[in-house]
Amino acid sequence: MILLPFGCYCSQLKVHPKNWESINASTKKGWYVFYRFYDPTCKDDPRFKNGKLVILKKINHLKDLAARQGEVRSVIALELCKLKENAYNPIIGRKIDHQLDYFLIEPSTPFIEALNQVEKRIKAAPSTTRDLKSSIRFVTKAAIHLRYDEIPIKLISRKHIKQILSHIDLYFGESIYRYNKIRSYLMILYKELIELETVEVNPVRDISKKKGVEKLRKLLSDIDRQKIDAYLKEHQYRLWLFMHIFFHSGARLTEMMNIKEHHVNLTKQIFIVTIKKGSYYKEVEKPIKNIAIPFWEEAMILCKRNAYTRI
Repeated sequence: MILLPFGCYCSQLKVHPKNWESINASTKKGWYVFYRFYDPTCKDDPRFKNGKLVILKKINHLKDLAARQGEVRSVIALELCKLKENAYNPIIGRKIDHQLDYFLIEPSTPFIEALNQVEKRIKAAPSTTRDLKSSIRFVTKAAIHLRYDEIPIKLISRKHIKQILSHIDLYFGESIYRYNKIRSYLMILYKELIELETVEVNPVRDISKKKGVEKLRKLLSDIDRQKIDAYLKEHQYRLWLFMHIFFHSGARLTEMMNIKEHHVNLTKQIFIVTIKKGSYYKEVEKPIKNIAIPFWEEAMILCKRNAYTRI
């Protein structure tokens, strides 16, 4: 993704046909540059839930291959300049005025309204976005009971946040895990609010995490594992295959589910996963153990080019 002004972003600009840079590219077919533009303020608009597809076609009047290729490069460079330097927004069809307060959250904004607005600006993994929304729902219920929901965000202090967290424990049952999770997501929201200069300080920062006893995990016995292995192999073979690949992978379940054919290199015995933590995305190479090679080979047999693996 390409980061743009005011929290917007877009995909890499691509060209149709894919071989447009080749000397064998045909100018008889229509060429176009395309990308997808995202505006966080339009996230709740069903028309732009998945961004706006932008297509640039003003290149087909050139029949000479070299001239058309040069024009494509020029179109890409100019479009990137418009998006980055001029803050052009294809959704509204014009340049964004740097003086507009449309993208800002005023310090006088009511507490809960400010949290909901700032959540829309945060780009993060789907799981983080879900947890942010869930945390805001808990905070909203507590804030309404305590009559904090209409207090301007600039006046919310550490004591308000502390009482909200305590109120959540009181009404929903004490949970160290939930308490610390909501505190962590409030930290994320307030970090963005500080960068917007909506607030000057983060009232969550000096609230300590709750400490408790870390309980031991319940593990299956060797006999139970053997029973499960035998049952899955007989009745759910593909799941059995995935179980062995996953067990030896050292990766998370969500990471394994997003692996495609081109992410796997059996010759080098590696596969690539995308690690998503909050707003942090990173591709990482992981080794395929010798013991897992037969399982990977079987799983890849039916996998088509660029498709998700059938594991």
